[in-house]
Amino acid sequence: MWRAASPAKRERITKALLTGLPGTTEDATPEGLLRALKEYEGIDGATLKAHFYAFLNAITPVLEETGINLAIHPDDPPFPIFGLPRIVSCAADIRAMVKACPSRRVGLALCTGSLGANPQNDAVKLFREFHDRIHFCHFRNLIHSEPGVFRESDSHLLGNTDMPALMAELVKEERRRGEGIVVRPDHGRTLDIDRGRTCYYGYAYGGRLIGLSELRGLEMGIRWRAHAGGGILLDNTDGF
Repeated sequence: MWRAASPAKRERITKALLTGLPGTTEDATPEGLLRALKEYEGIDGATLKAHFYAFLNAITPVLEETGINLAIHPDDPPFPIFGLPRIVSCAADIRAMVKACPSRRVGLALCTGSLGANPQNDAVKLFREFHDRIHFCHFRNLIHSEPGVFRESDSHLLGNTDMPALMAELVKEERRRGEGIVVRPDHGRTLDIDRGRTCYYGYAYGGRLIGLSELRGLEMGIRWRAHAGGGILLDNTDGF
């Protein structure tokens, strides 16, 4: 396919690959990417995890001293790309991190989008298992059309992740802690209100506000349902 592609199509494919890399807003180049990948030659998944845990444990005394919680974002995507191993992609990876790093200051940023790219990851079950290590949440939703093929859903509430059940777990954990957990409405569609704004793709102002309103409405509904059912109406938090 590459040999048959026109120069214009090759350029379009190259840009699609390079701008899809997470964690950067800089313009990557093929040469720069290859140089970065070369640094990982000879490092397998076990070695990379060992380095990761050593770093986390090395800074733990500072976390404990300052009272800072470190929220590790899961791999995005949760499967190998460009030959690089993944280290926080599933429940087994998170269990290994928790075991190797016993301090509760070392925790997780529960990103339902990154984890949800693998349909085997159940965000609700992950929240229940690691609830006391979750320090931050990114809530968004995906729709899987076939194995390995997915897209962002049209609503933060609908998709592969059972967002109502997940929000109920969040509210329960906030009540247990007596404080809110920060939640970010992750990603959003570009709307008319975003015209003329400079923003990184997926982080549109209007689209994320809609996501925020959906999530806050869901949260309030869950809290009022508990009240109507005879439970205690939890105080609204400023976690969002």
